[in-house]
Amino acid sequence: MVGGGAIGLAAALALADTGRKVTVLERGRPGEEATRAAAGMLSPLGEATGPGPMLRIGLDSLARWPAYAARLSEETGLDLTLRMDGRLWVALDRTAAERLERHRAWVSAQGLGARWLSGVELSEREPALTHRAMAGLHLDGDGQVDNRALAEAIRRATERAGC
Repeated sequence: MVGGGAIGLAAALALADTGRKVTVLERGRPGEEATRAAAGMLSPLGEATGPGPMLRIGLDSLARWPAYAARLSEETGLDLTLRMDGRLWVALDRTAAERLERHRAWVSAQGLGARWLSGVELSEREPALTHRAMAGLHLDGDGQVDNRALAEAIRRATERAGC
C-alpha cells in the first residue's frame, strides 16, 4: 500500500483487520505529511455543494466517526478529541452572505441542521470575531478531530496490526 497519511493508514488497518499482510510505503514518517497539516474537519455539509452522492457518502462516513474514534482511542490510549458540535461559517461581505444563504437553503431542504446567525448573534457567540462579520451559518452536523492525535493513533494501530 502506498501512502502513509490518514486515508492510506486507515485502508491498511482495514486490510489488516481482514487478515491480509500489509506493507505501508511512505517517504517519511507515516502521518507526518498532509494529515499532520490538515485541520481535522469532518465536514460533509460544508464540502458538498448540494444533494447527491458526495453528500450521502460524506454523511455516512461522518456517522461512522464516533465508533472509529473510540476504537482508535481504545487501541492506542490516545484521545482524538472528536467534536461533533458543528461548524461555523462567517460572511464578511454581501456576496459571501448570499452564498451562505444558498448553502443554508439546500442543507435545510434536506432536513439537516443549518442555523443562520446575524452579525449581532455572531458577535454574541464569538466575541473575538471581527466586527466586519455580517452573518454566519452554523452547520449542526459537521465535526472535527484532532488531526495530529489521529495521525499518531492510526499509525500506532497499524503498527500493532502488523503493518
